Amino acid sequence: MGSETYEAARKNIKLDGSQLRIILTRNPGRYSANAVPGKLEFSNESPQQLVKQLENKGFKQMLLLGGGTINALFLKESLVDELYLTLEPRIFGKGKTLVREGEFEVLLELMNIKRLNQSGTLLLKYKILS
Repeated sequence: MGSETYEAARKNIKLDGSQLRIILTRNPGRYSANAVPGKLEFSNESPQQLVKQLENKGFKQMLLLGGGTINALFLKESLVDELYLTLEPRIFGKGKTLVREGEFEVLLELMNIKRLNQSGTLLLKYKILS
């Protein structure tokens, strides 16, 4: 996840289990007091470098949590295989974007739709085609 997502969610992040959480930030040293090796790490690597590092450590899957900047970085480099979107039955006049503006286009194929509650919240699963 990106540092803005981390800052918004840090109170709710539990460092139990075997999950490794990596926060992408321009200044990893700023978070050195928060780092827990193997659980919560901070990096300024490029998306490609990060994915390669995780592959070398034996990781086969990665979950990308982030805002428009982080999402755009990984999508632009074709490092995303699937996209999960939660659609809430509510329209906002403002908010965060899914991806930051950029020179790229991503084609999707709908794989699955799951209704999550009586209000009509939907979980949409897409395959990335390009």
